[in-house]
Amino acid sequence: MDMSLFGEGLLLVVAGMASVFAFLALLVGVMHGAAAVFARWAHLFPEPPTPQPHLKSLTADQSEIAAVMAAIKAYLQ
Repeated sequence: MDMSLFGEGLLLVVAGMASVFAFLALLVGVMHGAAAVFARWAHLFPEPPTPQPHLKSLTADQSEIAAVMAAIKAYLQ
C-alpha cells in the first residue's frame, strides 16, 4: 500500500473537516450578530395582539360529550 496515497487522503479529510468547522463557526457568529441587531431594533416592530377565542365556541353540550364518550367506549370494546 502506498503511504503517500494514505497521507493525501488524510490531508483531504482534515482539510474538509476544517473547512466545515470554519463555516459553522462563521455561521454561529453571524447568527449571534443578527440576534443582537434584531434585539436592538425589536421595539420598532411590535407583535400583533393575538385574538382571544370565544368561550361559547369552546363549550360543548353535555349530550354531545356523552355521545362522544359512548362512541369511544363502543370502539374500544
